[in-house]
Amino acid sequence: MDIIAIDPGKVTGVAWISAGSDHPVTHEIPGGILGFVEWWNDHGGRVDYILIEDWMVRPNTYKMTPQPDAYLIIGYMQGWTYLADIPFTKIGPSEHKSFNGKGEKMKTRRLGWGERSKDNHHEDACSVLLLGMTRCDTQRAHALLKEII
Repeated sequence: MDIIAIDPGKVTGVAWISAGSDHPVTHEIPGGILGFVEWWNDHGGRVDYILIEDWMVRPNTYKMTPQPDAYLIIGYMQGWTYLADIPFTKIGPSEHKSFNGKGEKMKTRRLGWGERSKDNHHEDACSVLLLGMTRCDTQRAHALLKEII
């Protein structure tokens, strides 16, 4: 099963794991919604499952990032998956953060997933991917988690 996980925003993190692989390919895509749409049109396509961090600008999150790119990307992908008849799951930020931690406690780092970057969009996409795999590719997720627990 080919699965893609997306951490949407002004800079979007993407983690893509192919069937038979235990290691995702990651990207950071600048340019908000327009940069992501351009990247998706060039690189997206054949995938079996899409996971995305669910982010909405609310009064309590407005000071963190008031820009609309995250929810525009979520809407774009929700429409795309509907037309393509591909499963789409939103994962709340607090849900996948359980796969993060500090330094080497981070489960995704212990698996060697994601590149470190200024804002950790690679790693956020990887934690969305790992949590999402526990829901849509449980056998592979279980095998990966056994390696680090």
